[in-house]
Amino acid sequence: MPRILLFAALAAASAAVAMPGLAQAQTQPYVAQGKSSDWTLDIGAGAVYGFTPGGTKADQINVIPWASFNWHDRFYANVLEGVGYNVVKNDLWRVGVQLRPNYSGASAIDGIKLPGLSVDLTGYAYRRIGYNFSIGGRLMHDISGQTDGTAAWFSLGHQDRTPIGLLQTTLYTRVADEKENQAYYGIDAAQSAQSGLPMYTLGAGAQNAGLALLMLSPVSKHWAVGSFLNVETALGQVANSPLIQDRPNKAMAYRGGLIVVRRFGGDLR
Repeated sequence: MPRILLFAALAAASAAVAMPGLAQAQTQPYVAQGKSSDWTLDIGAGAVYGFTPGGTKADQINVIPWASFNWHDRFYANVLEGVGYNVVKNDLWRVGVQLRPNYSGASAIDGIKLPGLSVDLTGYAYRRIGYNFSIGGRLMHDISGQTDGTAAWFSLGHQDRTPIGLLQTTLYTRVADEKENQAYYGIDAAQSAQSGLPMYTLGAGAQNAGLALLMLSPVSKHWAVGSFLNVETALGQVANSPLIQDRPNKAMAYRGGLIVVRRFGGDLR
């Protein structure tokens, strides 16, 4: 199965559980919720449809582990966003850097080999506007030699309190250069001969766009449940790739899940 792009879904939902205020202590400058503490450690797991770190069997429910650490709302680390540091952190801005894992996984098509696990050097900037909206993005470059490609992510999010918890809504899109698009969605001569699919070459351009809804529902001071739904469509030349057209839903991707987390070092409400 082609690579799954899911930051606004699973990563955001996981970070939402891991931090009061839906990851406001990490990359999003939403209005702070709950009590602050010097450090937190979150351990948990979730049942997720539409994603596996290995990339295969994404069309079934899979169990995903979760771990996250935060120190003074500056340094943080988790299994999906990697290691990050907020260089600028105030009421309106989050600007920082990350060493971010890129989970690619294996293709379900015989003869197609996708890039393996890679690491992106990432810079991000987000600004709060209006009534608790966050707008911004991140720039990522592969430094592990898997693709040597560069991609950019842009999003507009909103957070609000509801009777059952904090709701975050995110619209996003992702674009990439020729190297990344070709590595994940292209088919060279050797792959064409082995898979029976036609050769396919891509240039730089948009990869996808999507909508993610996620909810953080604390059930006690130290336990919380996060839930998320995500719908995403491939765009342009990526949508026309034979690797995308081979998927059951073709250009569309649907994801959802529940994540349960136990917090140490602070309170969730």
